[in-house]
Amino acid sequence: NLFSVVALLEELGISVVDVCIGPVSDYFTYKSKEYDNKDGIIVNMGAETTTVGVVSKGIVVKSSVIQFGGKSIDNDIAYIYKIDNQVGQNLKEKFAFAHSSAASSSEVTTRKNIVNEEVTISQPEITEIVSARLEEILKLVKKEISSLTNMENDYIIITGGLTEIKSFKNLITEVFGKGALVYKVDTIGVRDNKYTTALGMIKYFIDKMDVRGKEYSMISETDEELLVKPDSKLKKENIDVIGKMFKNFIKNKEEE
Repeated sequence: NLFSVVALLEELGISVVDVCIGPVSDYFTYKSKEYDNKDGIIVNMGAETTTVGVVSKGIVVKSSVIQFGGKSIDNDIAYIYKIDNQVGQNLKEKFAFAHSSAASSSEVTTRKNIVNEEVTISQPEITEIVSARLEEILKLVKKEISSLTNMENDYIIITGGLTEIKSFKNLITEVFGKGALVYKVDTIGVRDNKYTTALGMIKYFIDKMDVRGKEYSMISETDEELLVKPDSKLKKENIDVIGKMFKNFIKNKEEE
């Protein structure tokens, strides 16, 4: 659907100057001199899909998409408990675990189903649902890796929003052994693995600008003045805009 997306952006007056596939962005998130000299696999387990990329010496040489992701788990939970998908997503992220060893039989919660009846949900039960689907996706990933390459992998890095589910590392170790690791995004402002691809795209773009000898900044001169000289005299409207931005940020965090 690349062409339809580009056409839509152009209709909005936005000029598309480059295209970057998911695995390339994911690689640029953790890119380093160490990984640039190795061969490995980058997996991103997202909401809609799971992508698998084969990386050789810093270059993504092959990639594929598995049509299962976080929404598959939301659907499973919603179907079994007859609840709304959004409620299922919330339970997956806030209540369930990725591995049954971490679930507590004393932990239970209640939700209203689609016919307004109260449903009691135990943590071990919902964890079993989540874990089963995650294990299925990871086994598909293993199969996909085998079909994409027969080279010796120095590393397998798994990231994406699904890896934020509690005890995910336990499940990874069970399926892949100790050779795989969960990459944790630790950049200030985006400390969640669901932002891996977006962060990598920014790093990829900046890298291309550096190669071409061009400078690029997402900070305006006014913002830069505020960061470098906090006591500088800014117009009141600029201060008001910054104040509103932080108020909205705090409000959104409270809602989460």
